[in-house]
Amino acid sequence: MLHAIFWGGVDFDAAIYYSRAHALYADRAQAWSEPLAIGPGAVAPDNATIFGNEMGQLAVVYSGNLDGISNNLYIVFSSDNGENWTAPQPIFITYSRELWPSALNVFVEADKRAHLTWGVANRTGNSEAVYYLQIDLETQTWTEPFQLAQAIGYEADTPSVIVYDDEILVVYHNDRPTTRWMRRSADGGLTWTEPVRLFPHVGSNGPASFAVDSGGTLHMFFGGRVGDPAVHGMWHTVWRQGNWSPPQPIVSGPLRAGFDPSFARAVVVRGNLIFVAWMTDPGNERRGTWFTYASVDSPASPYRPLPTPVPGPTPPSPEIRPTREPAPAASPSVPSLPPRGVLPAAGRTRYLNLLPLLGLSVVPSVLLLIALFGLRWLRSGRRWKR
Repeated sequence: MLHAIFWGGVDFDAAIYYSRAHALYADRAQAWSEPLAIGPGAVAPDNATIFGNEMGQLAVVYSGNLDGISNNLYIVFSSDNGENWTAPQPIFITYSRELWPSALNVFVEADKRAHLTWGVANRTGNSEAVYYLQIDLETQTWTEPFQLAQAIGYEADTPSVIVYDDEILVVYHNDRPTTRWMRRSADGGLTWTEPVRLFPHVGSNGPASFAVDSGGTLHMFFGGRVGDPAVHGMWHTVWRQGNWSPPQPIVSGPLRAGFDPSFARAVVVRGNLIFVAWMTDPGNERRGTWFTYASVDSPASPYRPLPTPVPGPTPPSPEIRPTREPAPAASPSVPSLPPRGVLPAAGRTRYLNLLPLLGLSVVPSVLLLIALFGLRWLRSGRRWKR
């Protein structure tokens, strides 16, 4: 299954919506379930993330203002693959309407425990601190938020988290000019190392992105600039024996319109193929999205075909509107799909049902045209008789 969430509504009355579809049919609009409001009281600028495991246990964390007093982080759970959802519960409270949870990042470990990091942005858009907590998907519980970093001069922002070799690694921005720092925990988040600055590269070019290949090598990708005159680029480094290798550019060059790589996203395909995508920095005069890929020296994983879904009836879906009341448990069923190229009966019925409405809208227009032409003909006829 593919699970999707999105923000919908207006600034003063919005919600986080959920929908799902089987991966085999996700390119078809009919495959997606009716959007369901699972996160009431969502705020703008919005921040939300969805994660889960192969046992059908899901969670959505989002920024909201359910109490009308402060902008907080809320969580909703599903233990049955998105069929039903709990009411939202706060996991982090800002005690302020001038601060917003931002830059959510999550890593799910061993199908049970999730590691969540985020920043707390102020009205300037910069984050004042970075936080961390753990979420247990099975028991639907979480730890107390722990402050990993506080802004030094400029910001503490855009954290990324991963668990590797039984250690929790969190990389984030801090200092002025902003640079990448890291803290580690070898005891499940109980204690942490002192912050360490990683590279000479500077610039708040979005969070770093981690990827682990089939050989067990940890890769990190990030945007930034280095040197004088500054060389901008998208950079790659590898974790070796407790240290990051010197970053190597995937692409680099002087700052120019349409070139300032930021916000890296990396994913490993079949174990030894790494895809990396990034965008041009939002402040650049010309925007763009780019990608590249490369094979690494690791064994390829075998293809694993997707299972075929079992067809079933589709119950009618009521209209769902954003509400500030707790979201009730609901069942967003995934419809069974006809063969490609065949319009389902429901779709044909809706099309045929439009014909009376089309007739009602066309007939008055035709009558009006006849009346206008008739009036013009009568007037022209009178002038001719004269």
